[in-house]
Amino acid sequence: MLLAGTAQVDITPKSDLFLTGYIAREGPMVGIHDPLYATALVLSSRSAADESRRTALLSCDLLALDEPTVADLRQRIQAATGIPAADIMVACTHTHSGPATVFLQDCGEVSQDYLEQLKRKLVALVGQAGTQMLPVTVASGKGEWAEGVIDRRDPGAPVDPEIGVICLHKEDGDLAALLVNYACHPVVLGGENRLVSGDYPGALKAILQQRLGVPVIFLTGAAGNINPAQCGDFRHVQSFAEVLAEQVMQVLPGVEISSPARLHVRSRTLSLPLDPPLPIGRLEELVTLHRQGFERSLSLGQTTQSRMEQAMLNWAKTTLERVLQGQVLGRVPLEIQVIHLGGACICAISGEVFSDLGKIIKNYHRDGLVCLSGFTNGDIGYIAPRPAYAQGGYEILEAYRYYGFPGALHVGAGEEVAVAALKLIQETYSELKESFDE
Repeated sequence: MLLAGTAQVDITPKSDLFLTGYIAREGPMVGIHDPLYATALVLSSRSAADESRRTALLSCDLLALDEPTVADLRQRIQAATGIPAADIMVACTHTHSGPATVFLQDCGEVSQDYLEQLKRKLVALVGQAGTQMLPVTVASGKGEWAEGVIDRRDPGAPVDPEIGVICLHKEDGDLAALLVNYACHPVVLGGENRLVSGDYPGALKAILQQRLGVPVIFLTGAAGNINPAQCGDFRHVQSFAEVLAEQVMQVLPGVEISSPARLHVRSRTLSLPLDPPLPIGRLEELVTLHRQGFERSLSLGQTTQSRMEQAMLNWAKTTLERVLQGQVLGRVPLEIQVIHLGGACICAISGEVFSDLGKIIKNYHRDGLVCLSGFTNGDIGYIAPRPAYAQGGYEILEAYRYYGFPGALHVGAGEEVAVAALKLIQETYSELKESFDE
């Protein structure tokens, strides 16, 4: 038997914190357009073979949380609820109109007070969800919406149009909770926006919850290189969400029930290599060049350019200092976590996965549903396939600097992540199948 409980809490910042996600954004938030929420789903498998299995899935309307924050949160939840830390999944929708909760070079100062309040709320949220457990069945299905998104690096390239839907139904057949998975960067709103917003995931959840009357969990997919086809203001956010919501509603009548609905969770952490830092001489040159660029753009009133130059100046100075002290980071940990839930699978990766890699992972079970959740259990930045390195561009040549790394992920790291994810899906699927046969 599978039991599930859900709960939701408001995590909107109450003071004038810095928003994050854009180097061009000037100043802290100036107000709230729509509230931010965190939603918890607690699951418990009570079969004879796996009597004590429990897991918790959290989805937060935030850009990201780093690995140390997730590790601390998991330990707190384990202490409060008994759910094993390794079986807790912490996803972020990746809205670029939320408070700064993770380091991004000069993209908003992180409030430790807000982070502490957030952790306390999330621990209580999981506890609340755990008190509302009901027997459920699992049903899943797929939809499509290709027109809403583009490959921002190559606007003519094919995208992943899939909408993954997982439904949890009560014993009487009524819907208890809904999970939606879609691959698109939540950047309908640009850097000029200084109002708190969940962007399109927030609007989508609000529409679906109003229509269905149940909690909705949104997981942002392999959106590393995927943007909305049309960006703009809050009208564009609403129109994007309305079309996507309609596509989700069309999937619901045809979802297929999984039987038996059992639960299995596993995770694995990789150690991915980074490119070596630039030579000391080149870093010294960059310090000089970016200092001059900052002073020049500031004198010309080029505010956005001056912010970019300042960020790169700070990165170059920090990296140079670490190189001179022999404290250069050579590898970075990345977690892959898999939750098999009936006939559906959620594969979580702590980074911004490119669409091509996401499709490889998701196509593992052509007859089933694999939801890929990026920005989950941490965020190490862009995870790209080999061809992207030859093309260059922001995600390969610049983004790692905003994440504070001395170099980009080494070429081939993306394929290593995909292979490891496929292996973990296969292992959990095989273990789950064995439990079916018992």
